[in-house]
Amino acid sequence: MPPVIPPVIPPITPPMPGIVHPLTSTAIIDNPIGDDSVIRTVTVTARDNYSTPIVGYQFKIDITITNNDPAHDETYSVKGVARTTTISDVQLDATNAQGQTTFDIGIMTAGPSFDSGDGLSVQVKTVDGQAIGSPFTFIKP
Repeated sequence: MPPVIPPVIPPITPPMPGIVHPLTSTAIIDNPIGDDSVIRTVTVTARDNYSTPIVGYQFKIDITITNNDPAHDETYSVKGVARTTTISDVQLDATNAQGQTTFDIGIMTAGPSFDSGDGLSVQVKTVDGQAIGSPFTFIKP
């Protein structure tokens, strides 16, 4: 009977300090999104696995627009740009000395002209596509 050779198991490599970690990095909005034409501010903080802030990191965002009535497009403002369609991998400004960057989200079409079932969702993510928290979403009831 030939000798039994145990399988080679590679060592587990822990996350490296100085590398953005999706579980310690955060994305926080100052107020929930609503159809009131008020601009919200999202603060995104880059941290490594030791929660140390990371300077100069550029997160990305995916903006998903839901438009159930093609005859009427609502307009949203994200990062200072008017949007009516879905777009992916929009790059944010680099993080500052505290590891933070900000961007804005607003609904420019408000009130009764905003169709029920329409809205937007904005997901912050790392450069390699890992989600930072949950998306910021508003769908008009």
